[in-house]
Amino acid sequence: MNKEVEKNLRRKRRRSRSKGEMIGTNIRPRLVVYKSLSSIYGQLIDDINNITLISASSREKNIIEKKMTKTETSNEIGKELAKRAIKKKISNVIFD
Repeated sequence: MNKEVEKNLRRKRRRSRSKGEMIGTNIRPRLVVYKSLSSIYGQLIDDINNITLISASSREKNIIEKKMTKTETSNEIGKELAKRAIKKKISNVIFD
């Protein structure tokens, strides 16, 4: 088997083990946080309908304009996600 194919299979197995029974619904979506070297992203995902309900990132204009540290930026993104979730009447999430 090709090394690249084996690598992908191992990655899929690890993901299925770590994710387990975490499935986001419309009522209780899955919170996914991704941090790259330059940005931080957060999303609330409904896995049943395969849609992203809410998203926020450090690349948005209102957050880029502020000069903050990475910790302050991540706090700001969390607050922004919470505000948007409250507007859509989402109070519970599953953290991925």
